[in-house]
Amino acid sequence: YLARKGHEIVLFEKTERLGGQLNIASNSPLAYEFAEVGRYFMNVLPKLGVRIHYRTTATAEKVLAEKPDVAIIAVGASPIIPKIPGVENAVTAFDVLSGKARVGKKVVVIGGGGVGCDTAAHLADRCKVTLVEMLPKVGQDIGISTRWTVLLYLNQKGVEILTETKAVEIKRNAVVVESPKGVREIECDTAILAVGTRPNDGLYDQLNGKVPELYKIGDCVKPRKAIDATHEAFDLALKI
Repeated sequence: YLARKGHEIVLFEKTERLGGQLNIASNSPLAYEFAEVGRYFMNVLPKLGVRIHYRTTATAEKVLAEKPDVAIIAVGASPIIPKIPGVENAVTAFDVLSGKARVGKKVVVIGGGGVGCDTAAHLADRCKVTLVEMLPKVGQDIGISTRWTVLLYLNQKGVEILTETKAVEIKRNAVVVESPKGVREIECDTAILAVGTRPNDGLYDQLNGKVPELYKIGDCVKPRKAIDATHEAFDLALKI
């Protein structure tokens, strides 16, 4: 939208393709269509004159070198690593969904929010999956119109869902969980962390006061749904 308004746009992208966390989410069979978002922008933005630097991590120095009138920080969020004994034995859901981490046949996913459900769905065809959630229900951050389809899919694929259950220790071949029924071990080859994300706000702080206009949007403000981040971005574009 800003390019169509006549602004000169420079975009930094640390990977080889646009789309951010939507590309990771698209590896779930429940969200494969998200991959089209990145493909669309990779096709359209160059035609609008947007200069894209792929495989380039945005740093304060690189941003300031462009001498921008406006800088918009949209660098997302990073997985939260909980303080659980043995957490070094686990991998993150992001690494699993992106293909960076290998998993075994028996898997325990710790965290039953949207990311945890997507991870369970991604693995359900080839793994025995147990999904562990502290709250009474899983998928509470999933839209009401799609949550039922997610739960139906997980049920059909035989995913074991344990609610009101907390992971208290991660061993090399098991996860120790605590619930109202007591403490027990769940055997697994791989433990996967999906307990939320933390905003990446470091770049914004480094640029604060050094750019005429500075904004941050999306997950680097607060983790939220893709549609909310999209609305936020468009509202900002209207003001610039």
